[in-house]
Amino acid sequence: MIVPHVLVVDDDLRLLDLIKRYLCQNHYWVSSAPKVFHAERALSIFKFDAIILDVMLPEEDGWSFLERKCANLPPVIFLSAMGGPKERVKGLSLGAKDYMMKPFEPTELLLRLRNLISTECVLQLGEYWLNLKQNLVYDAHKQVVPLTELENKVLVYMAHHPNEIVKREELIQTFFSTTSNPRVLDVTLSRLRKKLDPFNAHPELFSAIRNQGYILQIRT
Repeated sequence: MIVPHVLVVDDDLRLLDLIKRYLCQNHYWVSSAPKVFHAERALSIFKFDAIILDVMLPEEDGWSFLERKCANLPPVIFLSAMGGPKERVKGLSLGAKDYMMKPFEPTELLLRLRNLISTECVLQLGEYWLNLKQNLVYDAHKQVVPLTELENKVLVYMAHHPNEIVKREELIQTFFSTTSNPRVLDVTLSRLRKKLDPFNAHPELFSAIRNQGYILQIRT
């Protein structure tokens, strides 16, 4: 099971703790930050699936933060006491995907978060698309690309580490027994490459890094 990682940014420490505990109870991995400075530190270390962001923050407000970093942020939900029409329009125009007003119903926040993350779980693989919710690959005509169970598992695993070197030993230990021939991994990746890029139009899709591992280059 892939656990979504959410960053909650709010200077109300009590509320921060309540949101964190509630989301953790519902199978989310949660990091928290009371200021933009702490949020940026967390973003430099972890990859997040979504951000829950307050507007009125000390030192730098949520609007300024989103405007400054929008292109490099995961999808954002504003959660603020400033919930008038003008504030909502401003937040959405800055690039937020959703806007909720405090006080709020935790269940509603959870459902909005689930809907938001589910729409962000489709990855482009050259001319194909991988739906991480369904663990299926589709072509441009929305036809399912036939993959073996092993090919599918390896692809999904690497897709959760996009544009990063996944060590060869890590893949072998995860998907193969200690007695398996290591070449089975090479054959599996070779077949995947041929299925997802039959005309070699995207040779960078799967890259082998000598003495290190493999990279799956994707666009989200």
